[in-house]
Amino acid sequence: MFANSDIEKLMSESLLYCFSRNSLKNSIAILSLLAAPFLLAGCFRSGFQSLPHVQNGILDLTNYSINDRGKIRLDGEWEFCFGQFLEPGGVNSHQCAPMFAQFPGYWKDRVSAESGPEGSGYATYRVIVKLHAQDLNRTLALYVPHAFTAYKLFINGRLAAQNGTPGKTAETTREQFLPLMVTFLSNAPVEILIHVSNFTSTKGGFRQSIELGGEQGILQYKQILLTQDSFLIGSMLVIGLYHLTLFFLRRSESYAIYFALCAFMFVIYRMTTGEYFLVILFPQVKWILMVKAFLLSVYLSPPFFLLFVQRLYPAESITWVVRAFQGAFGLLVVSLGFINSAFEDTLVLAEILILLVTVYLTYVFFLAAIHKRDGARGFIAGFIVFFATIVNDILFERDVIQTEVFAPMGLLALMLSHSFVLFRRFTRVIETVENQQIELSKSAALREQMYRISIQSRRMELEMLKKTIQPHFLINSLAAIRAWLIESPEKSAKLLDDFAGEMRIIQRIAGQREIALSEEIALCEFHLRLMEARREKKYSFYVRGLNGKERIPPMIFHTMIENAFTHLDKEDGNLSFFLIKSNPPSQKGEITTRYLFIAQNPAMKTGPVKPGSGMGLRYIKTRLEESYPGMWSTSQEKSRKRHAFEILIKELAS
Repeated sequence: MFANSDIEKLMSESLLYCFSRNSLKNSIAILSLLAAPFLLAGCFRSGFQSLPHVQNGILDLTNYSINDRGKIRLDGEWEFCFGQFLEPGGVNSHQCAPMFAQFPGYWKDRVSAESGPEGSGYATYRVIVKLHAQDLNRTLALYVPHAFTAYKLFINGRLAAQNGTPGKTAETTREQFLPLMVTFLSNAPVEILIHVSNFTSTKGGFRQSIELGGEQGILQYKQILLTQDSFLIGSMLVIGLYHLTLFFLRRSESYAIYFALCAFMFVIYRMTTGEYFLVILFPQVKWILMVKAFLLSVYLSPPFFLLFVQRLYPAESITWVVRAFQGAFGLLVVSLGFINSAFEDTLVLAEILILLVTVYLTYVFFLAAIHKRDGARGFIAGFIVFFATIVNDILFERDVIQTEVFAPMGLLALMLSHSFVLFRRFTRVIETVENQQIELSKSAALREQMYRISIQSRRMELEMLKKTIQPHFLINSLAAIRAWLIESPEKSAKLLDDFAGEMRIIQRIAGQREIALSEEIALCEFHLRLMEARREKKYSFYVRGLNGKERIPPMIFHTMIENAFTHLDKEDGNLSFFLIKSNPPSQKGEITTRYLFIAQNPAMKTGPVKPGSGMGLRYIKTRLEESYPGMWSTSQEKSRKRHAFEILIKELAS
């Protein structure tokens, strides 16, 4: 057997479990909660129907004992007398013609049109409860909800509870809503008599059941309801403050302010419904102000939520539709300043507008899901739960179905789902920022490394230039030119041109990060011709697989040729040079270029390889790291007669 609080407590725990998981993966679990309000409502309704109920103004519990933890609803046919406030024990045939009205229920269908506007007037409800022998002479309790719109409750002739002041006219009536717990010492039988008056609402009577139980059971039930309201109000207050703070910290996230306003509207809504925390905190608050605060929260929530969704999914939102809804709800808000009664008339219009808003928002969310917008599926899950509870509550308010008010739990599901999706969204933003910080740190370290490499490259370049134009190189070259000048002026002129050509290219490419491979080959050819003239020998230079447009660091292969002259050149042999380019297979998205440089002299005698200073190799590696950081590798093979040097360069495919 379920009570209203049991259902809402179960829904709260289920929703909190679902939304603690990934909303996208648990949408089905969340959507399964759609049927929960109605299935559970059916359970507890049918459960209460299986218990004794009031018939012809009498509830016979002589065969049913109320234990401390149990409770029973006083639903059924109560004695009803419209237009009179009867004294306790005075309801009889000659004072008031006996008639019976369904309790809980409204009396608008039980009175004639001549009695006044629909729902207005005053009346007396009465029921006799016959108790089990075990329940006599013990303390029992009643949980009494509010009536429309004031009442006095008498138990065995004693005034036990009162909400406001029921009167026979609008001037003598003071309205108030506040659920109460009433204790009394039982005897046989128990007479419960209620004076109810209403001159401001279109409904008169009770909307919810009065429940009878042991003192501890009703007290626990009351505490559960208060705890539930405290939880809902506190949760929404925290959610609202969190998103409000988020908006002030990140003004670009404008939807956060509208989500915060929605949460604050829920806080006002819950404080003016349920256990009416507003009245508990401020007992002297006027009923009219409380009702207007309730209606204000209902009328402002949809416009704020529409703005939230519009900021979140601007491409899927329809601006003119949002503005039309805002204008309609704005008129309802303005009307609160001029209306002091019959609020249900504006509430009916608001309910119709809310249904239209939910249809529009359903369209926006599903369109966002189709476009695979961030968090759209999670939003849909919570929104459908809320939509179902809204429909349930509207039908319940119109007395079409007999369930319970589930909108607070549906709104909690909506706010939790949206909060969770927004939390995941901001979490991803934070992760992105953190990753960017890591990448920025790596980039800064890489820039620093590249700067050091660049400095080292400049130093190595300077060393190589010094080596290239060292005194003995210049002296030997000039001596060769002088010797050929006397013997063969034409040959000396050609030698001088080659020397000048090599110096011009070196001067032009010095300081550049990369040059065309054709310039590098031209530099190598000038150097080889100069060495041929100086040493009166013939050197071969073969190039394969090149188109000359490749970009490489300057003086890479020129350095390799100079090293070959140092280690492989002999008077009785001629050097041969090979430069081969190829593109071996590489990973997807990359292009690998392979340069193989070979210098060989078959006339060289076998023996240990002559060691060098290693400056040339350091220069080559420094230059490669400067141009292709981390994307290159080298390998070499040396023998007495042959040097082979391989360079692999990896680049991203464009």
